[in-house]
Amino acid sequence: MIGSGAGTVPEVEHPEWAGGKTYNALQKVIVKGAQGAFTDFVAGTKDWQGMTAAPNSDVYACVWGGSIWKQTGGVGLFVDLVAGNKNWSSMASAPNSDVYACVWGGSIWKQTGGTGAFADLATGSKNWAGMTAAPNGDIYACVSTGDIWISTDAGVSFSAIADTDRDWYGMAAAPNGDIYACVNAGSIWKRTGGAGAFADLVAGNKDWQGMASAPNGDVYACVNAGSIWKQTGGTGAFVDLVTGSKAWSDLTVSSNGDAFGVYACVYGGSIWVTNLEVVHKIYESLVGSNIGYYPPIDVKQTTPKWLEVSSTNKWKVFDQKTSSQMEAATGLVYTITPGVVHDSIALLNLVATSIRVVGTSAAYDTTVSTGAKDIVLTNLGGLAANVLTITINNTAGLAKCGEIVIGTSSTLGTMKPHPVVSMQNYSTKTQDVFGDWTIVARASSEKLNCQINVAYGSIDTVINLIETYKTTPVVWIGNSSYSCLIVYGFTKDYSAPVATIGKTILSLEIEGIT
Repeated sequence: MIGSGAGTVPEVEHPEWAGGKTYNALQKVIVKGAQGAFTDFVAGTKDWQGMTAAPNSDVYACVWGGSIWKQTGGVGLFVDLVAGNKNWSSMASAPNSDVYACVWGGSIWKQTGGTGAFADLATGSKNWAGMTAAPNGDIYACVSTGDIWISTDAGVSFSAIADTDRDWYGMAAAPNGDIYACVNAGSIWKRTGGAGAFADLVAGNKDWQGMASAPNGDVYACVNAGSIWKQTGGTGAFVDLVTGSKAWSDLTVSSNGDAFGVYACVYGGSIWVTNLEVVHKIYESLVGSNIGYYPPIDVKQTTPKWLEVSSTNKWKVFDQKTSSQMEAATGLVYTITPGVVHDSIALLNLVATSIRVVGTSAAYDTTVSTGAKDIVLTNLGGLAANVLTITINNTAGLAKCGEIVIGTSSTLGTMKPHPVVSMQNYSTKTQDVFGDWTIVARASSEKLNCQINVAYGSIDTVINLIETYKTTPVVWIGNSSYSCLIVYGFTKDYSAPVATIGKTILSLEIEGIT
């Protein structure tokens, strides 16, 4: 078994999705992901002042001298909640879905459970400037030229933590409980683990305005008439993301599954967004006048406006679908750092005449000349930092590969003779009244039924290993000399009359993925 980046491989030619652009029905776009540039969400020019994202991915933005607006589920346009015109200055979302908003020269308000109207918590009139909610539910609010206040009872009461009065302006809470606070014309400070005094991170004196933290631990801070800065993983210095000089006023991070969006609002401007995730997929618009719906999140909605078509050409070898092949006319080269210890590589659904794998760890260089559909290379050796260069060539035409799987191999036992291979065909064949056939070609999956001689005393270890990967696709190798006995998929069933003396015969049924 093998459990589970890229080089000179071309992408499919489609434009990248942009938040402020309108798309027509059937139009295709690419969402590549990673840390991209901030793009204008075209939310309308307003004095946007504060933002927050709720656990259900709803995104809120408040307007100075205006109302509070919400983007439901992180998709579509921002809609006015008619919260009343106030000098709203900042917002925060608690783990229990309560949403807070503070008013400069006023009070703090709460929307319980993310529904209904905002209610005044009667906290007293102060120049509330920034807010955040800690993972444990504590609510923080800072006062310009004042103290930082905390509520440990869901906003029923706030008390000052007795820190030094500063021109506090923005706050953020990291997943590990660290609390950040930034100072206008000052630095960024941190309260480690939500306890003790705030310590200066010596981030440089700037007009820091707002902060946000991502689920991966990255911390963001924005500067009025400046840029947006990021501290990777919550450690080290803040680095300029070179977002352009704008009147940035606040940030928030919204997550939904594997998709993470970083929002930043501009006072007297719009709302901007970038993404953190690695997506590399192609989407097709299902409707006309499609604007503002981020495809990776939208496809999870009840009535989506986008359809996921496939991974991009380069990333098809990592999409856990052997039937979708990456292809190139001049050969394929992938440079990969696995990040985990490994000793085996599987290349599946190949169309190639030669494979070459070079590794910096253990300094190996292996070339295989073959026309086989599936290739498995074992006993290679590789540390987590190993840099793999995989070259796939086809002298007879396009080089293709359906999946690359890198991991550590384990031996279950010795396969008995006469394993049974089969196929599940998902194509449909319909015959009309005239006897003519209509065939819709679809993918197929491989199946493998075999029996394994398990060494005496090893059956518990083998069954535990099978159970560990029962919901994870892995490469099952009956015999590496036969492609039909290499199946990428799951355990569908197993049974074993356990022998207390001698070998146990384990019956195994493997169902491949398409």
